[in-house]
Amino acid sequence: MLDCFMWPFLFPGRIRIRSTRKAENERMKFREDHRFFTALKASGLPDRYQKLEEKIGSDDFNIRCRQLRKFSWKRKAERWKESEAFHDLRAYRRLKKDPELRRYYELKKDPVFYQYRSWSLTFEDHFNTFERSKWITCYYAGERFLQATYGVGRDVQLFIPDNVRVREGHLYLEFRQQQINGKYWDPRWGIITKDYGYTSGMVNTALSFRQKLGRFEVKLEIPADSSLDYCFWLTGDRFYPHINIVKFGSKGYEAGCFLGNPGEEQDVEQLKRKVRLKSGFYIFTFDWLEDRMIWKINDCVVKTLKIHLPDAPALYACLSLGTTEEPGEVRLPEMMKVEWVRFYTKNKFD
Repeated sequence: MLDCFMWPFLFPGRIRIRSTRKAENERMKFREDHRFFTALKASGLPDRYQKLEEKIGSDDFNIRCRQLRKFSWKRKAERWKESEAFHDLRAYRRLKKDPELRRYYELKKDPVFYQYRSWSLTFEDHFNTFERSKWITCYYAGERFLQATYGVGRDVQLFIPDNVRVREGHLYLEFRQQQINGKYWDPRWGIITKDYGYTSGMVNTALSFRQKLGRFEVKLEIPADSSLDYCFWLTGDRFYPHINIVKFGSKGYEAGCFLGNPGEEQDVEQLKRKVRLKSGFYIFTFDWLEDRMIWKINDCVVKTLKIHLPDAPALYACLSLGTTEEPGEVRLPEMMKVEWVRFYTKNKFD
């Protein structure tokens, strides 16, 4: 299979997404290498080797060795083997051949591993259980001001806790047909009641975790075709800025950043027509840097934004399944399946 980084050069105008298995296997290898690298560094062995290397390469050490060899020939070997210099040299040669130390320095010189270890994990969930300390199951304003869920805008569904569940290491958000009366935010009248024909699931980290800049990743399953929107997004207290890391629905894959500030230029390139995804799991990555934003699928860059970047405070992450239009002829209930989420910040190291 052609690598995603070579595909654009061979087939201009198309974005080839490599396999999720390959992207996941690389992450597993990097995590294993990072655990090894961190443990060996903490053991002090690389520092000991480096100090010995500096000592043995010094002029003072070489002068000392020559002096030791000037003893009388009868005692030369014994005095040399009893010396500190001899033991230092033997320890250095033994460490130089050590396979773990060799692996450590190979990883340290590896530019790909360098990029991986430049990120420090700040939040993760593999959904072995549903941790209520991490997630709330409605819009943040509903939790904060109403202690209840509510709808907003053109939502046709009401997000309710019953449609959020964890099973066999996955988070499930369920969209189903259900007649329910619930709260709705009307711009003219404020909170009113409204009849909804559908319910669905949402989770977000508004009360537990927020971050400005960094890397945000999710592994989720998308269907072959759906009129619902499978979404992973970042937002703030007033819904803006709103950053779509992934929005997948009937139109296809969408990604972008809505600033939400009147009069400011907006990022209008949302629908990525050059990206075609089959049904299955994908790893969606969003790198929020000082000078750019980068969207990736299975580590293949699909969008880069360098202008009109939001000057935003720390944002929280949301996962949701919903729609702003009648879903039409779809088989309900429909599930959004999430395997894990991980967030990182840039790590500074020597």
